[in-house]
Amino acid sequence: MELGDYVWLSHPKILDLQTGKLGLNNVVCEVLERQPNYSQATVDFTLLDTRFINISPPYQIAPAAANIPPWSQATAQERAQYMFISSAAMGGENSDGTAGNTIF
Repeated sequence: MELGDYVWLSHPKILDLQTGKLGLNNVVCEVLERQPNYSQATVDFTLLDTRFINISPPYQIAPAAANIPPWSQATAQERAQYMFISSAAMGGENSDGTAGNTIF
């Protein structure tokens, strides 16, 4: 893992600071630091819980050769797989009024 990578963290004994309960399950975290310990053959990681920034699921960018139709004509599967550009003039919404994806 490299710095800046995203990982899913699950551990039954880590305190979840959002719920106040023990246990994390599939929490997306960013790798901030890694410290190898060569004598013990281990690596310690410092992770940042990214739930506060509401990362959206990953989307693919469709190559022009894929002939993906615009949002209004795309299938549900294409809408789930690809990111579509929405117009700022429409308040960042897609043509059917649903919220467009956010790009950070």
